[in-house]
Amino acid sequence: MISEDEMLKRQFEADFEIAKKINVSYRKIMRGIISDYNITVDKFMRKTHLSKSTYYNLVEGKRKPAIETIVAFAVVFGISLRNIETLLRAFGLGFEHKNIVHHAYTRLIEQHSGKTITECNQILNKIGIEPAFWLKDPYNYEEYRMLGNR
Repeated sequence: MISEDEMLKRQFEADFEIAKKINVSYRKIMRGIISDYNITVDKFMRKTHLSKSTYYNLVEGKRKPAIETIVAFAVVFGISLRNIETLLRAFGLGFEHKNIVHHAYTRLIEQHSGKTITECNQILNKIGIEPAFWLKDPYNYEEYRMLGNR
C-alpha cells in the first residue's frame, strides 16, 4: 500500500513532468496528459459521460474545445489547474478571473479533484451557478435542469 506522502510526491512529480511540456502545441500537450494519466477512450467516456467524438476532438484539437468539457476532463481525472491553464492557453483559451462561472470552474479543479460530473453539478447548483453553465452530464442533464428551476 502506498503512503499518503508517497502519493503526494508521485502526483507532484507527474504534474511537474506535464508542466515541463509548456510552449508546445495544444495537441502535444493533450497527448502528453492523455499518456501521463493513462486515459483511454473507454475510461474517458465512462468517467466524464462525454462521447467518443468529444474524446477525439480533445485529443486531436481540430475544433476549439468548450471550457466546460476541459473542466469536466480536469476534475474527473485530477489534472492540476496549472496544467489545464497551460492546455487552454495553447488553444488560445483561458479562464477569465472576473467571470463568476470561470471562478467556479477553477475552484472545482482545485478543490474537488476526482469528483464525478454529477457531484460537480451538485456543487455548482449549491453555489448558485445556473444550469446552462453546469458540466454536461447526458445521463442526468434533465434531472439537473429540473434542479435549477427550484
